[in-house]
Amino acid sequence: MKYGAHVIVRMKESFEKFFEYFCSDEDYYPKKFVVYFMREIPSIINILSHFKGCTEEVLMRGYTEETYLNMIEERIEQLKKLCNEFVYSLGK
Repeated sequence: MKYGAHVIVRMKESFEKFFEYFCSDEDYYPKKFVVYFMREIPSIINILSHFKGCTEEVLMRGYTEETYLNMIEERIEQLKKLCNEFVYSLGK
């Protein structure tokens, strides 16, 4: 699984546009979207939270063990923020 920073940024931008669209006129989200936020993103966070080190391939891309784990923690925080924004949008 290879997720660079650009993937997270694009996902966040897509979600923000989606939130704007659904919060503007509609009072619902498609069930698949709700399932994604309530089940899939927490699963991704859980997987990422179990990373304790990095592979040789990651080290060859210029990461150190510390910078890699910091990057993973940043991605976890970004995903948590997206989930929180989604849950908050349900109350609007």
